[in-house]
Amino acid sequence: MIEINKKWALGGDNMNIILYHKSIGKKATWVADGYYATLHGALTNLVNQEVRDTKLASLEILTVKLDEIYDLIKQIPNITIGEIKEEPSIENGEDT
Repeated sequence: MIEINKKWALGGDNMNIILYHKSIGKKATWVADGYYATLHGALTNLVNQEVRDTKLASLEILTVKLDEIYDLIKQIPNITIGEIKEEPSIENGEDT
């Protein structure tokens, strides 16, 4: 698994790239948000979800959020499917 940031991570299996979001409860866990055939599909959903989270309060807020997302995507390293397939883990319920 590869953490994108403290809220999102990418994982995978033999057939899918999996987008995870962190669920904070009694113990922090990674929850599958969606299964995708391509990295492009997973990142497109990440962008869409982050935009929805702004609740489109204003054009300024939306613009700032999109800039943050584009910067985040640029930081994702070149990865192989083997690296993505590793299972997500959170030790002792703490953020990593």
